[in-house]
Amino acid sequence: MMQIAFPSAEQAENVQQLPDIGAHLNRILETSRTKVFELAEGYYNLATPIRLDIPGKRFVLAGQGHIQTHLVIPPRQKIIGLDARRSREVTLQELRVIEASGSQESCCLAGTGMSLKARGLWLGNAKYGFVGNTGSGGTIYDIQIEACQEAIRIQSNFVDMQAGIDWASNIRCLIGENIRIYNCAKAVTIRQGTSNRTAKIRLEGMITACNEGVYNDTTMGDDCDAEFMISG
Repeated sequence: MMQIAFPSAEQAENVQQLPDIGAHLNRILETSRTKVFELAEGYYNLATPIRLDIPGKRFVLAGQGHIQTHLVIPPRQKIIGLDARRSREVTLQELRVIEASGSQESCCLAGTGMSLKARGLWLGNAKYGFVGNTGSGGTIYDIQIEACQEAIRIQSNFVDMQAGIDWASNIRCLIGENIRIYNCAKAVTIRQGTSNRTAKIRLEGMITACNEGVYNDTTMGDDCDAEFMISG
């Protein structure tokens, strides 16, 4: 296991003067042969998307403690914080990804690649908490999303250039368990998109104080099989 030491702050408001943790992590993930990376607790300046699509690499990226590692996207950055769209068997755990206060222009986590496993994440204060727009066999569980314009959007080939989502493919077989959504304008949006392949989606969790709950627009045919067990 590699413990990553990098300048951090004690509060989110103080991170913008720090070096960019995203660029630093991308270099380490690409060159190191280590399979488990642990980022110490603290608030980090996330100005560059963390790319989880290193060719041929399977690894774990973890925070320290119980959501004590905070990755803060600066205002007006318009990026994907954790970019898993082309990842392959990557595990994420115990990380908090948030956008700086008053912004809501970025995406915390996008894509599942091949068999992404995300556990114990806290996503918030962004345009999108999680966008499932590409990947197969992904599992997200024990996830908290709060104060986003859209907590979860699942849609094949969905792009939003204004939020840094510039590429997508088909989404297939996504499982979400113990998802807690608080104080978002939209909780869950599912659209068929332009996929011609079957998508199987199962979500289980809780919605609290959101303006809109689950919006499921899969009326174009039988190629999207969505199952919801969400209480609110």
